[in-house]
Amino acid sequence: MRIAAQDRLLDVGCGDGWACRIMAGFASSGTVVGLDASTDRIGEARRHSVGFENILHIAAEAEENPWQDGFFTHAVMIDTLYRVKDPAGALRHTHRVLAPGGALWILNQIAHENGTAALIEADEESSSKLLRADEYVEMLRSCGFVEPAWQLLPAPDGAGASSAELFSVLITAIKPVS
Repeated sequence: MRIAAQDRLLDVGCGDGWACRIMAGFASSGTVVGLDASTDRIGEARRHSVGFENILHIAAEAEENPWQDGFFTHAVMIDTLYRVKDPAGALRHTHRVLAPGGALWILNQIAHENGTAALIEADEESSSKLLRADEYVEMLRSCGFVEPAWQLLPAPDGAGASSAELFSVLITAIKPVS
């Protein structure tokens, strides 16, 4: 992500804040904001992040991000976008709060068994809105992002893949400068 010390980072769907704590170490004189719809998860994130002066956690829906326009230099969504009620709405709000030239990084961890790597498969019992990576790219374009791209990342060594091979799909995009 090329995080600089002064960057302002947003973690949409931060859960217990683990990624916020990692990013806070890189953005040592910047700000990291974790946003999650679950007040329980925000409470957990706050408890785990007590020692970090540059992290703030707020409870809000991704589709109703209350942050000011153009503030963040980077935004991440880790296993988040397919869980929100309105993925396009979440992307529009993320676009709004990113500064011109700001980067969005979406990471979806997937189990993949059928060999068609571009397809993100949903759990049959899930209400998740999983899309193919190219569909996310098109949604990013429709929400005003430029240079959307995706790639598959293999599971790290020792990840313990069982019957299904584990992958992550990394999707990136930029808020245009003008």
